[in-house]
Amino acid sequence: MENLFLKVHETPFRSRYKYDLLKDETLNENLLADYLKKQLPQANNIRINKKAQSIVFEYTSTLTDKIEQCLSSIDKEKLLKESSSSTMLSCVNEEEPSLNGVTRASLALGLERVVKNDMAKATMTTAAALPLLKEGTQELLEEGLTSKVLEAAAVGISIYRKDYLAANSTNAMLELGEYIEETTVHKSDDLLKELAKPNVKEAWVERKVDGKVTEVLIDSDDIKVGDIVVVGMGNTIPIDGHIVEGNASVNQISMTGEAEPVMKVRGDRVISGTIVEDGRIKIWAENVGSDTATQKIKTYIENSLNEKSSVQLKATKLANKLVPVTLGLAGASYLY
Repeated sequence: MENLFLKVHETPFRSRYKYDLLKDETLNENLLADYLKKQLPQANNIRINKKAQSIVFEYTSTLTDKIEQCLSSIDKEKLLKESSSSTMLSCVNEEEPSLNGVTRASLALGLERVVKNDMAKATMTTAAALPLLKEGTQELLEEGLTSKVLEAAAVGISIYRKDYLAANSTNAMLELGEYIEETTVHKSDDLLKELAKPNVKEAWVERKVDGKVTEVLIDSDDIKVGDIVVVGMGNTIPIDGHIVEGNASVNQISMTGEAEPVMKVRGDRVISGTIVEDGRIKIWAENVGSDTATQKIKTYIENSLNEKSSVQLKATKLANKLVPVTLGLAGASYLY
């Protein structure tokens, strides 16, 4: 099926199209732009406005025919699958959570009671809180009053008032909270990376050829409900279903979190995305394509990430709006 598009404006060196595919919320416009640039290297610039569902092409010599041929022939399903993986991987942070901040703040807090010299306390506390003070100052200059500025101000004022216990305690709690958040996110990212891996492209399926049942290698997209799928050692199960023959040790960590492989025998249910570590099984395909557990989890996570981003953005904006009020009340309390 060809993709629908409409040319809405054209000049000798520029054209703009309304493109039906951009209505799909799961499509990553950056991925589409990269694809179009590869297919149309003659174009000087390609800009996509997803909200307006339009694509602008700029060129030195007319490309109308090639542009329209490219737009109509894009493999929608393939592009959406790549967008799905790209969307999730863009949310993944590759950095390992660091304990440096927690260690530095905790050390300063512990030494605060031991060190008696005020100058040494001031130097030690300032050094421990320096990253927070830098971040707060930078945000103040770039974004104005934010929650990070408020945190830095709380620590900075405590240092100025020589209340080193309060400064170190506040800094230690902030560093610990940030580390816990990073650790939680990092653990969930491991699952995202597993789920965002490309789907199994090919699979062995039983077919009748010249009256005999034989195993044929086909595209995973061509598997239908009721097919008998054969999965051997080291291969990923591409569908959900029940084992009709054989037994195998199946690694389900990416789907269930079980660290140890599980022995599966005839009659047991297996799910897509899991890996056969040992053995060979034949599976009656029950759920295929977008109906498999892997695809449903991907969709759920993508929706959750988008919803979470929206909620977090609103929460951050609300917190930032309350910062001037908080500082005002603190100032009034100090003066009166």
